[in-house]
Amino acid sequence: MAGISKDIKAEIIAKVKAGQKVADLAKAYGISTKTIYNWLRGQVKEQVSMGNTNGNEETNNLRQILEFSH
Repeated sequence: MAGISKDIKAEIIAKVKAGQKVADLAKAYGISTKTIYNWLRGQVKEQVSMGNTNGNEETNNLRQILEFSH
C-alpha cells in the first residue's frame, strides 16, 4: 500500500508478532485488517523463498496468525 510508510508497516507487523490483535491495530492505524493480513502473507512468502521454512519459529507463528484470519 503506497500510502503507508515502510516504517509504519514494519511497526504494525512487529506488533502483530508481539501478540497484538490485527483488528485493534487496523482500527488504531486506520487501515483494513485485510491489508495487515496481506502484509503477513508477504512475510511468510518472503521467509519461505529465502529457505526459512517449517523449522523457523517466526514463520510458523505467522502461519498460525494467518490461519485465524479465515
